[in-house]
Amino acid sequence: MVPKVFWLRCETMKLERRSALTPSTVGQLIKDGFTPFVERDQLRMFDDEEFERVGCSLVDNNTWFSASLDIPIIGLKELATSDEPVPHTHTYFGRCYKGRSSVLSRFKRGGGTVYDLESFTDPYASEFAMVANVRAAFGGSGKGAKALVVGALGRCETTKGGPFEDLLHVDIFSNCISSSSAIPPFLTRDQLEAAGAHTEPTVPVDLPSQRPPLSVVSIDHLPSMLPREASEQFSSDLLLTLKEFHRRDTTRVWTDAKMFDDKRAEAAAERREPFRLQQYATT
Repeated sequence: MVPKVFWLRCETMKLERRSALTPSTVGQLIKDGFTPFVERDQLRMFDDEEFERVGCSLVDNNTWFSASLDIPIIGLKELATSDEPVPHTHTYFGRCYKGRSSVLSRFKRGGGTVYDLESFTDPYASEFAMVANVRAAFGGSGKGAKALVVGALGRCETTKGGPFEDLLHVDIFSNCISSSSAIPPFLTRDQLEAAGAHTEPTVPVDLPSQRPPLSVVSIDHLPSMLPREASEQFSSDLLLTLKEFHRRDTTRVWTDAKMFDDKRAEAAAERREPFRLQQYATT
């Protein structure tokens, strides 16, 4: 039987105070029969004692590499930069399925596995179920609101490249583009000038004086500015998925995210390394 256990590692990125697990979500995992190990961390938004009070076993800071290989390691952001092989199973935002061959190479050489959180998807039964959930989140039917998804087979054609006139005619814009090179702007200055007023200023856009003011919000690290709240929200959303980790070979959200073997082979080809694909243990 696959053990129900997790090891929460510390975060090593500068100023990162968020946590993939929180005392409240760890407490729920414990009630479900999991055994959590939590690395001590003076930078984490949650005090070590908060984890200890709900029943966690505390371990020394940044010692996950000494854990038994059958204990999965969970974190939030990337591992510290290194070329050392990784033999464990890790779950974190590695963004390593998008051409980061050096990261995948570490797992290949160590015999480990990485589940990239960026590849996780909600296990909705259908598109209609997803739409119903979004409508409920907005407090009703959503009637009257116009939404637009750009990229990821959304509702706006992107193969021709920007700018996208459609953006000027919606209330909700979801950007799902995955870009690895410079692309044309989504909107041009001329389009913004012709569109007229935007009345909720945050950062002013430089427009001719005779035009109504336009402001834009663009904060790429907004969740890290509210580390406790962001951690609670993210960890709560992830909780049901984590409870299925010991059944990851058959649970949809985990099997859909299990692209490691294919991407690892691509990484080896990128690095021009001799490589023979074999089955590695994923415990």
